[in-house]
Amino acid sequence: MGTSGHMQHPFDIPNVKTGQDLINYFETIAEHLSTNPGSVKFDGVNVSFKLVDDESTPTGKDFRMDRGSTHPFSVKGMSTADAYEFWKESPDHGMPPAIEELLAIFNEALPQITPELKKLGLWNDSTKYINTEYMKKGKTNVIEYDEKILALHGINQFYEKKAQPWRIKKGIGVDRPGLERPIDPDTGKPNMDHDSVETAYDPGAFQSIIEKVKPIAEKHEVSLVGDVPTELSADVDFSETLEAPLTIQITETESKTFSLRDWLTGKGGVVENPFDAKVKTKDGKNPWAISKEVYFAVLNGTPLMEWLETPEDVEMAIDGALFNYATQHLGMDVKRASTSSKGGLEGHEGIVIRGIDDRPVKVTGDFITKGVGGAIKDKIKAAKEKDTLTEIAEEAENVEYEIEDDFEETEELAGKKMVAIYPGRFQPMGRHHAEVYKSLLNDGRFDDVYISTSDKIDMSDKDGVPRSPLSFKEKQDIAAGHDINPSKVVQTKNPYNAIEITRNLDPGTVVVYFVGCKDMDADPNVCDGDKPRFPRETLGGLTKKGTPRYFKDFEIEEDFHGVKDHAYIAVAPHIEIEIPGLGEMSGTTIRKALKIAEPEQFEEIMGFYDPFVYDLIKSKLNSAQESLEEVSQIPLGIFLGLIEETLNEVDPVGMFGPPIASVPKVAYEYSGIPDDTDPDDTEDEGRPDEELEEISAMGGGAVEGYAGKRDDKEEGLIREIEDYLYKSMGVITE
Repeated sequence: MGTSGHMQHPFDIPNVKTGQDLINYFETIAEHLSTNPGSVKFDGVNVSFKLVDDESTPTGKDFRMDRGSTHPFSVKGMSTADAYEFWKESPDHGMPPAIEELLAIFNEALPQITPELKKLGLWNDSTKYINTEYMKKGKTNVIEYDEKILALHGINQFYEKKAQPWRIKKGIGVDRPGLERPIDPDTGKPNMDHDSVETAYDPGAFQSIIEKVKPIAEKHEVSLVGDVPTELSADVDFSETLEAPLTIQITETESKTFSLRDWLTGKGGVVENPFDAKVKTKDGKNPWAISKEVYFAVLNGTPLMEWLETPEDVEMAIDGALFNYATQHLGMDVKRASTSSKGGLEGHEGIVIRGIDDRPVKVTGDFITKGVGGAIKDKIKAAKEKDTLTEIAEEAENVEYEIEDDFEETEELAGKKMVAIYPGRFQPMGRHHAEVYKSLLNDGRFDDVYISTSDKIDMSDKDGVPRSPLSFKEKQDIAAGHDINPSKVVQTKNPYNAIEITRNLDPGTVVVYFVGCKDMDADPNVCDGDKPRFPRETLGGLTKKGTPRYFKDFEIEEDFHGVKDHAYIAVAPHIEIEIPGLGEMSGTTIRKALKIAEPEQFEEIMGFYDPFVYDLIKSKLNSAQESLEEVSQIPLGIFLGLIEETLNEVDPVGMFGPPIASVPKVAYEYSGIPDDTDPDDTEDEGRPDEELEEISAMGGGAVEGYAGKRDDKEEGLIREIEDYLYKSMGVITE
């Protein structure tokens, strides 16, 4: 993401709570622009840059680009060499040349502009930066420019930002210094909505920099501009837009039509700004009510009652769509009445307005829907062709500030159906698991998202609580408590090779398994995964037999294939939640906490309270000791005798089923991918490289129930028999 974050749309303003408020706000904008200039909002990419210490230069300083992330390249400042290194896998990416040109211009000018940099507070403070936008000649995103432009918008300063612990361990994240974040009065916690804030600065010094650097920029055939003011060339008239009819399809046979004014003022029902509210679709997704996914659904005439879960969801979706529609069309009235030294505003992304709110407000008009250039525009087209609606709204809004790191991936996946699978034991599914699943649901790349888990119960003790006390059906009940569609929770024999899901997919569907960090990295400096299930070095490439491995690394692949040929592994988003007294929420800590939790504590830990689920989990977590005590009463001699009897009678076909007869003996002397691992439980074992290669060669599911390598043949067989005996006694069930 680019450094400046999102400017506010009118519907983002906290005081714009109703449709009438939105009309009033646009009238305030028109009145403000009649006496105050706005600023041209260009359609470019953000290349904001700052000054850092560098003893190798004559001035001891050097300009570097800053992307606003916690990546070390950004925090220390990205040089030209860093940029080419960062995008080395994408040699045609447009960012490195843009950064090279920007830094070359300003580093050449640095000795001349030193006094101004000191006056602006940039000389010794790398948390401040010059908010800058770059437009190449031609089309950068959507709008085509006839020259290269560097637009300097002002001085911003970063807020402090903590890097995620796993990124720090992996060496791809560091804490970012900056201003202390303001406290959100509603939550009492630091406000994380913005990465930076515009600061007051000396406009004369800023303009002096532009004038001194212009001649150097011209040598590079770049037009350097500062703030390009806008002015009204005609009165802003909203009447035609407000009186135009708008039809919204409610069901296949029912629709409602009102003028925009009547919609906004409540003739079709009270219209309220949904802000951060979400709606629920019948396929289990939870888009923001004000997202472009919802807006496009309304614009395309989607029958909302057939698409959304409840009448309340339909009302919320209508409100969100109306706020988008009014912001788009009233915004065009403002743009059509405005002009600038760079031409009419219809030829630019929009107008930036300062002075009517605490942060700049942007009026973009049709750019709300047209501003989905390049790969994002292709993605919308592909989505419509497939009759699927993806939450591309946020991507569309991000265009002007994103540096398009992910656009190549979007192009590679355009038109391909993608499914995400989140595997694990989920004993029980905690709030952190639910948040991961919901984040995948809202990832516009995926057409569907499943949870894959087994029905295995294991009442053996782990730190004072049973390890896997819940059945599959009980896991579904708990998922429903988290507001997750139970039909998306699928019972599988092996969650990490979920053939029960994949065999029902089109062979060309791209399947991505999202696993915990420890399942991909054995480096203790990364995430303490000492025995990863999918070591990165064993993903992709060839097995020892020379056959392609089935599993590939989703993050580094460029050519995606369907599930018939390959599946992909990615690290799931990390949701860090603390349980008081026990540390970070994980399978073990949540079981310990819930075993003794009162209803209030249960709700705080799980994020919901349901008496049935509460009683279920409490009873399961407190029932293990009784079963184990019964087993402990069996005399050792009798227990060993049972093992000896079973050893004499064991029959592989009887234990593993008829298919084992056609499988080489070495296969069932392995104990397989552990089929019941929590994504965040560090006690679970991984599997050896040879086993991963064998699974890869089988195409990820040729042999069901494939089992993995034992420490020792005899010991492994004894463990199988122990499990068999425990099951017979009711201690362990499947």
